[in-house]
This record gives sequence, C-alpha cells and structure tokens, in this order.
Amino acid sequence: MSATMNIERPCTILESLEKSCQEVKMMREGKIPKRSWNDLKNRMKKEVTEDE
Repeated sequence: MSATMNIERPCTILESLEKSCQEVKMMREGKIPKRSWNDLKNRMKKEVTEDE
C-alpha cells in the first residue's frame, strides 16, 4: 500500500536546520535568551487556550 502526501512547507528542511543552528549560536553568544522544553510546552499550551 502506498500513500502520498502533498505537504507545503514554509521553508525547506535545510533552511529550517540552518535557522535552528543560527538560533543556537546566538543563544550561546547571549544575544537571545535561552529557552527550555518547559518554556516551549508552556507557550504551546498558551497558544492553544487563546484559540479556544
């Protein structure tokens, strides 16, 4: 059984990876604040509750 999915991405996988690496570099240099998994989880919960 074969399934094909047509998904439009806002950017390519390579572009996404490059952006992530740049963000990590900036975090290590102290140019942007570090974020934890808990920060991400809390931000996602907040977005979900705002949509309701």
